[in-house]
Amino acid sequence: MLRLKSLALKAGFDPSQARHPKGSGRISGRWRRGGGSKPLQVDIPGPRKTPAADGSPKTPPKSPRLKLPKPGIGHNGGPPLEDPPELPRRDPGTSKGRTAVAKRMARWLLTALSRAPDPRIRLVAQAIQAVGWLTGAFDPIETYLDEPKSLDKLRRAVKAEKGRKGTDVHHIVEKESAYQDGFTTPQIEGPDNLVRIPRYKHHDINGWYQRRNPDFDGKSPRDYLRGRSWNERFEVGLDALVEQGVLKP
Repeated sequence: MLRLKSLALKAGFDPSQARHPKGSGRISGRWRRGGGSKPLQVDIPGPRKTPAADGSPKTPPKSPRLKLPKPGIGHNGGPPLEDPPELPRRDPGTSKGRTAVAKRMARWLLTALSRAPDPRIRLVAQAIQAVGWLTGAFDPIETYLDEPKSLDKLRRAVKAEKGRKGTDVHHIVEKESAYQDGFTTPQIEGPDNLVRIPRYKHHDINGWYQRRNPDFDGKSPRDYLRGRSWNERFEVGLDALVEQGVLKP
């Protein structure tokens, strides 16, 4: 839970913090980690008025109100960052419901981290930690914020990060359809086809394979690849990893 704690403590980012250069794919323009930070600037109304000298009752002061800086615009001059999704205080009651909420929060944080400094990042991270029923989602939310890695690192992480919570082992060439089309176990379960990736990104990739896509003749990638070669399936699998921000372009 170190990343969430870090975000909860960090009010924003130093404007001079280095960004990833253009041409870096989905991380292009994103703030690099390790930069400086500065405290959240808030404006609170001045001190309360003292009672009048004649002892007449003073006017009750207004409650201090926290005024956050206006949200910044996108780093490419795009529209302001949308408000964070609603975080219900009450447990949705099902694993599916909790996961849906956690994914919405993780996606908002990932988008926010790619934009100009925004104090809501800290507030959202604090809110996530404060909701007891989201405890089981802390690790998947944190790994969702991982920066893209090289294919070699993703492969080595299968063993090196075996116990890392919030991650799954992913088959670059889809496992079930590959078996259905007669590919062998050494191909499907071999180290070249296995990578360790963030759990919610794994879910996103599975969903991507199921949805109709104009790039695949209007079929879903899964249907389009039936009967096709291993190499073509592998290339599509790599494209999916890049598309979802897991693999460096």
